Parts: sequence; C-alpha cells; structure tokens
Amino acid sequence: DEIYEWMCYPDEYGNSRRHTLIPKEFPEAKDLTLVCNSLGKSASATGWRLGWCLHPPHLTDSYRGIHDQLVAMSPHPMQVGGVIDYDIFLDGEI
Repeated sequence: DEIYEWMCYPDEYGNSRRHTLIPKEFPEAKDLTLVCNSLGKSASATGWRLGWCLHPPHLTDSYRGIHDQLVAMSPHPMQVGGVIDYDIFLDGEI
C-alpha cells in the first residue's frame, strides 16, 4: 500500500527520510509484490477512489479475481483530473 509514499517526515534530529518501495529495495521480493496506490493522499483527492495496482504478470489472474469484487469504475472527469494532477506533480514528465 503506497498511498502515503509522498508523505515523508523528518526524524527527531531533523534528518529527512525517504520512502521505501519494497520491490525496488528488495529485488528478491519483486515477483511477489503488488504495489497499490491512489490519488487520495498525494493529490488531495480523498473520496475520488481513483487508484491502481502494479504487479508481475503471473499475478494478474489472482489479482483480477479480487479486484473485480472490490471496485467500480471511476467517472471519466476524475480520471482526467488524475492525469492532469500527475502531469503537474511530475512537472510534465508523463
């Protein structure tokens, strides 16, 4: 669950901390990891319920079985807003 990846706060000594993305830090876990994220926190879009999940191809069937039971499609204006937010956030690097 990477929802809070952009919210890294300094430690008690004022040193900045960075987010740890499990598949990047632990390559041996890459083929076993699903990375789920959304616009909820990073784009202040709570309530939009616009998110995604990245996973290795061999987990697609298992993930889709769960996904289909948990979500509904996001309305098109929210999808467009999400693309615009990330384009601004990433400084046009999409």
